[in-house]
Amino acid sequence: MIKFQFLKKNLVAFQCFTGLNLAAFYELLPSFERAYAADLDKRDKERTSKRQRERGGGRNGALPQLEDKLLFILFYFKVYPVQELQGYIFGMGQTQAGQWIHRLTPILNLALGYESSCQHAKLKTSRKF
Repeated sequence: MIKFQFLKKNLVAFQCFTGLNLAAFYELLPSFERAYAADLDKRDKERTSKRQRERGGGRNGALPQLEDKLLFILFYFKVYPVQELQGYIFGMGQTQAGQWIHRLTPILNLALGYESSCQHAKLKTSRKF
């Protein structure tokens, strides 16, 4: 089972898995965190019943850390493995891998949109000087 904490120690393998170097991964992580939090807020608003536990309550999932979630979806788009293999590599079944892919894809797209708007804002401010 691949975890971020393990993979970040091997920079060549990390880049093969994600298509990003570690610095670029860490640069994308705050935007991904913001997009993930927005998704959680949206899901909470759409709930029809009250939560039994606070966010994060219950048992740990196969992707407990935000870094693992980002690694999971970047690996999927870099390699495009079948979901059975994706699940095996990340320690889950094919069904759960498919659910995570469908849940994290729009979050990654939103995070990349945040990054794009930040880059655009940096370009605009640098042109003023």
